[in-house]
Amino acid sequence: SSQIWEETEEAYRQLLMKGLEEKLHTIPDYEDHKVDIIIYSEAMAALAYEYSQGNIKPDEAVLIIDCGSSTFDAVLVKNRQILTEYSRQLGAGQIDEIMTDMLLAQGDQECMTSVAAREKMREEKSRLLSGTAGRPELVIKARKVKEMFYGKNGLESTPQLLCCTFSGNKKYVSQIFDETSMEQVIFHVPVEVQPSYDDDHELRPFLDEHAFTHHGSEFPSFYDATKDFMEGAVRACKNKGVQPDRVILTGGASVMPFIDELVKEYFGLSAFDARQNVARSKNPAFSVGEGLAFMGFVEVAKRESLINYRNKIDQYIDQSTVALIIRNA
Repeated sequence: SSQIWEETEEAYRQLLMKGLEEKLHTIPDYEDHKVDIIIYSEAMAALAYEYSQGNIKPDEAVLIIDCGSSTFDAVLVKNRQILTEYSRQLGAGQIDEIMTDMLLAQGDQECMTSVAAREKMREEKSRLLSGTAGRPELVIKARKVKEMFYGKNGLESTPQLLCCTFSGNKKYVSQIFDETSMEQVIFHVPVEVQPSYDDDHELRPFLDEHAFTHHGSEFPSFYDATKDFMEGAVRACKNKGVQPDRVILTGGASVMPFIDELVKEYFGLSAFDARQNVARSKNPAFSVGEGLAFMGFVEVAKRESLINYRNKIDQYIDQSTVALIIRNA
């Protein structure tokens, strides 16, 4: 969240600069190089990408929702001004974790009924994985299976196979992720959401009805956790007295159909682009990275312009000084 960066930006900037200075020493004539660090939140980067594509008119209120692997972020803009941001420690990477746990559980539904039971099963089964197919590699495979299942930009949906081998007896385990199993992953397996910067001030009634562990908030499913994020995004907009004219979805998880439905439920059909029915970024998986690249280009171009202006001003002053001396003489 940008609030975190605002509070710790200088300390974080110095930390990054220390690492960069070590690298600069490997560059010839590094003393001639000047490095500045500018920090953007993921939501701001996604916003920059949409501006770079000409997708936002200056006078419309637009909410960008970035559904990433680690966090879900929202940023509200109008008249090229950021009005508010809202972030949750909720990400599509949790879906990959659930898919991996379902494979390891081998049909044992009991160990999928709570986060604690999943963690216990995960610890026991992960030790048995053989060869290079450790748990991290398995989670990466699960992510690829998920991406193939939903297809590029959410335009295709095909069943995909995830498999692994246990050591000892070399048992081969596989799981087909089709519509039925993915529905189980999204709607029926509990997830834990780590605390965010404003959790102390925003303990919602929904959380009071469910377990609140020392790790974070446990929700009945990823779907329920996403609903909680949407409620927070709506509340952030209301606090600014602005109803978004349009919602743009970006991030790899934005291709999941249930997220479209939740946006319609919480922001209304009018928030969607009438031409597409779904207002989704042209490049949802890489909009944050491309947005940062665009902002880098903008900053470099801006600095080059400032240098040119400064040179022209210096030349003008020099010429004016010479003229003044001549007149005085």
